[in-house]
Amino acid sequence: KKKKKEEEKAEEEEKRKKKKRRR
Repeated sequence: KKKKKEEEKAEEEEKRKKKKRRR
C-alpha cells in the first residue's frame, strides 16, 4: 500500500504534537 504524501505529513505532525504534549 502506498501512502499519500499528505497523509504521511499529517501522521508526522500528529506524532510531533503528541511529543510536545508529553512535555
